[in-house]
Amino acid sequence: MLTIIQKDISRPSEYMLFDIRKLELNSYMLFDVFIKKEDGFVIVVHSGTLLTQNMYQKLQKQNKLYIQTKNHTAKELNCASLQEYVSLNIGLNETVLNFLYKVQIKNYPSLLKDNYSENAINCMKNIVHTLIYIIKEKKKFLKESMQYFSAEYKLEIHSLHVAIYAVNLAYILKFNDEELFQVGLSGLLHDIGVKTIDDDILLKNTKLDAKELQTIQKHPKESAIIAKHNHIHDPYIIDAIMHHHERYDGSGYPDKLLKNQIGKFAAILCICDTFDALTNNRPYRKKFTSFEALKFMLQDKTMIGKYNNKYLQVFLNSLI
Repeated sequence: MLTIIQKDISRPSEYMLFDIRKLELNSYMLFDVFIKKEDGFVIVVHSGTLLTQNMYQKLQKQNKLYIQTKNHTAKELNCASLQEYVSLNIGLNETVLNFLYKVQIKNYPSLLKDNYSENAINCMKNIVHTLIYIIKEKKKFLKESMQYFSAEYKLEIHSLHVAIYAVNLAYILKFNDEELFQVGLSGLLHDIGVKTIDDDILLKNTKLDAKELQTIQKHPKESAIIAKHNHIHDPYIIDAIMHHHERYDGSGYPDKLLKNQIGKFAAILCICDTFDALTNNRPYRKKFTSFEALKFMLQDKTMIGKYNNKYLQVFLNSLI
């Protein structure tokens, strides 16, 4: 039996039916939950209560559950409610990460349907603001949450990972709030141009030929085009997207820039993108462990001299 906590004799029009299945198990409630009695509505679960399996089962047994109409926008996880969900669950790393995954997976595909998707790009911005909030509020979030990161490569998940790594690294480097936002949004959008490449190339499990490699290497420019179509014109963001595959020794693409020509946001994305790619499963290889990926980036002869060494060392220290 649920215990009646508090009576509320407000007008019935102020309440609406609520489906308990919309809630996240093992997360904290964002609003009060009511049942209806003859003399009014009664709170059975207070806002801020942890929704355990036992509590969830008890609520499922109720014939009808209600929430106040004013809370209707918070009844399910979406872009608008993301930071509120996260703020209440900030101590639950896996839960917070799953919130980010769900919003990103739902939102990301709509970015390429039209030249401009205001709702989608505003959602991306909300995700970045939420990442900044998380990193500031819980400085060990990344280190403590990496064990829950998905290792299966999906573009939307990879992009979210890169944004998390990038905001965390930029925060440690004492970038200001505007810069944290710029590098975070760059991370979310850096590979959006990959969506223009055919799956037969992306999923190929053998070495790419010269023409296929050339196609792959067009994706930073395509990403920048899509960002601009979505009204992202900040030159620092566009530069980071365009040049996240440049390398300090001039061996990168698309412009073969040298270290002094590579912007700080692009230099950060370069490290974060490489690390997450290495720690994902790909059609042509199994994932590296975090330790193996860091060791490879620091010591392998194909990697030496490719990155901003200061940023790479700080990135390494942030993960161990």
